[in-house]
Amino acid sequence: RRVAQMVLPSVPERSLTRGDLLAHLLVEWGGAPLWPPREVLETYRRAVRVPFAAHSQLEHVRWLVRSRPRPDGARYRTALERARPVPVLHLGGIRDGLRPAAHMPLTRDTAARVATTYQFELLNGVGHFLPDEAPDEIGAFRLFEIDGDRTLAAVAGVEISGAEILAVAPLHEGRAPV
Repeated sequence: RRVAQMVLPSVPERSLTRGDLLAHLLVEWGGAPLWPPREVLETYRRAVRVPFAAHSQLEHVRWLVRSRPRPDGARYRTALERARPVPVLHLGGIRDGLRPAAHMPLTRDTAARVATTYQFELLNGVGHFLPDEAPDEIGAFRLFEIDGDRTLAAVAGVEISGAEILAVAPLHEGRAPV
């Protein structure tokens, strides 16, 4: 429903900059109790009021919807299908109000197309805005080498507080976890 509202011209920009859409999205899609704090909400409000910022934030959603039947959408899909697979660490919040946790992990087919290795980790106590809701926990993830293969994983020995890891899908070569 929210995506359909964002495709409309001008209305969502006005709602983001002058109305309460921004606060609703942050609360709806976020998931941590009492998030966002007042100072975070005010920072978001100042940022979205920068000229053209609201439009730019919405335009990528509009493009994804509008481009499907157009030639530029077909070129985009073709480019994605030809993309070279890379290691993927997929983080999600259990309280994500935009994408429910049950639908977050990539399907086996999608993971095989995009990932040389695929790891999905579900964090407790956070929603859609992981870096803002749990910056210390997200900062604990690093890129490092395992047996010569670049692999994304959590740094050993880092204590994760608040947003504990609920589910860890092990790395699988070229396919999603079972």
